[in-house]
Amino acid sequence: MACGYTHDEHIARITGLENPKDTEALQKAVYLALDATSKDTQKIESALNFLRGNYELTVDITYNKGTAPNAEHQWYTHLGWEYDYTQEIPIGWTQEWVDNQQKMFFLRKKILKDTVKKIFPAFPDSKNDSLSALLYYTHIAGDLRYNGSPCNMIKIHELVLGFDEHLCVLFGERANALVDQIKNNLNGVSFKDDAEPLDRTFELLFGTVPRLLKEQTN
Repeated sequence: MACGYTHDEHIARITGLENPKDTEALQKAVYLALDATSKDTQKIESALNFLRGNYELTVDITYNKGTAPNAEHQWYTHLGWEYDYTQEIPIGWTQEWVDNQQKMFFLRKKILKDTVKKIFPAFPDSKNDSLSALLYYTHIAGDLRYNGSPCNMIKIHELVLGFDEHLCVLFGERANALVDQIKNNLNGVSFKDDAEPLDRTFELLFGTVPRLLKEQTN
C-alpha cells in the first residue's frame, strides 16, 4: 500500500504548482476522494475544514456523507473514474447500499473537481474533469506500485486507458508523445512485475505534465 506521503509527493510532482497551499489542497482533495475511511475521523475533518476555509468547499459536505468503511476501502473508490456502482450488486449487498455507494462516489469526486476548479478557474468543465481524473489515476498508479496485492482495484491496462483518455482531453496532440511512451512502457505489464515500469511511468508524467499544465494556464 502506498503511504499517504508517497501519494502527496506524486500529486505535488505531477502538478508542479508554485503555490504550496494549492498543492496541499489537491493532496487533501485526492485523499478525500480515494482514501477517506471510517478509521481516519480526525484526518478527514482536518482536510474538510482546510478546504472549507480556503477553497470554498460547501459546508453540507460532511464526514458522514463522504466516508467509506475501512475494510477493503479500495473497492469503494479504486475501480475507475467512471465506474458505475449500480451495474452489479455484490454478494450480501442490497440495491439501496449500491445506490448509496454511487452517490458517495459522486460526492467524493465532486470534492476533487471543485478543488481543481478553484485552482484552475480558466479550465472548461471537460478539462476540469480530466485533470481531476488524472490525479485520481496517479493515486491508483501509486497503489498499484506499492500494494501487496491488486485486489479491489483496476488493472494496469485500465490505468493506461485512463491516462490516455484524460491526458488527451487536457493537452490534445501535445500529449501524444507522452501517451505513446506510457503505452510502450506498460504494454503487457502484470501486477507481479509492475514496480520498475510504474516507476518509469511516474518519471514520464512528472517530467512532462507540469510543463503542459503551465502552458495551459499562461
